[in-house]
Amino acid sequence: MPEERELINEEGFESNSKGIQGAGIMNYVRNNAIGIQVAGVVNIVGRDFKGLQIAGIGNNTGGSTLGLQLAGLYNLSFESVGGFQISSLYNYTNARLSGLQLGLINKAVRIKGKKSTPPTKLRGMQLGLLNMSKEMDGVQIALINFGGNTRGVQIGLINFFNSTPSKERVRMGTPIGLLNFGSKGSYMRLYYDEIYPTNIEYTTGNCVNCSHVLYSEMPFEDNNQLFNQNALIFGWDYFQDTWGLGYGFQRVFYNKATIMPSPDNKRRVMNYGLKFLHLNRSMSFDRSFNLLSRLNFDYGKKWRFLYVFAGISLNYFLHEAEDGGDVYKIRSAKIQ
Repeated sequence: MPEERELINEEGFESNSKGIQGAGIMNYVRNNAIGIQVAGVVNIVGRDFKGLQIAGIGNNTGGSTLGLQLAGLYNLSFESVGGFQISSLYNYTNARLSGLQLGLINKAVRIKGKKSTPPTKLRGMQLGLLNMSKEMDGVQIALINFGGNTRGVQIGLINFFNSTPSKERVRMGTPIGLLNFGSKGSYMRLYYDEIYPTNIEYTTGNCVNCSHVLYSEMPFEDNNQLFNQNALIFGWDYFQDTWGLGYGFQRVFYNKATIMPSPDNKRRVMNYGLKFLHLNRSMSFDRSFNLLSRLNFDYGKKWRFLYVFAGISLNYFLHEAEDGGDVYKIRSAKIQ
């Protein structure tokens, strides 16, 4: 991987080309360039580029790019990007991204963000179908995200990340998605509530403030160990032949007695969050719109190797009315 360099300012920028280049097929600059390149097929700059590149097929920069790369298929910047890469297919930098990659497939080695070390004002984001990075302190939004060492936010259907606690005193990342690989703090719950007698909940997510202390991982400064968890929920009422399926995002707090390993750690657990469930009036899937939104708070204590918990919830039920049919009701106290 090439050494990451900062783009020098325009006064010290030794350039082969300054100004505007336009071509039906290709624009080519051997070393550095400042300005605008517009080509029907491809733009190529051997080293650093500062400005705007627009191409029907692709833009290639051998060094760093500061500005905007806009292409029909791909954008390549082999050292770093400070700005925007926008294409219909593929965006790539082999070093730092501070800016935006927008395309079906986006790849960067490092994505800057507010949790970067050392602190920086630079921010990076990837938005597409598939996002990839080795270190991600910014934001990834896609169907599938590969974050590597992640301190930023991943939003997707499937997220991959490294959950190893950092040796630095910094908060780790937040994955938001249905499936999260590299999870820490996952749990399974079986409980009864006012909607269904039987509920099963399984979570995946990450620890926000776990430390590198062996066998403890309790945070240095915080009073509680904090996890962000994504819940997959299945509810079933055997007597009414109804069921529901949903997703929730939960913040989970375990008490800290000491930073060292101790049986007094994690004796208590609290969590709160928001859950969404699609309710079905029969055992077949109900295609009508029946959405239950739930704001919940739970408190539990450890009993042997299990947690026994109780909680309260506030439900908002929104459903599609049927002409001449019965009103769909749920077993929950109403607030008039």
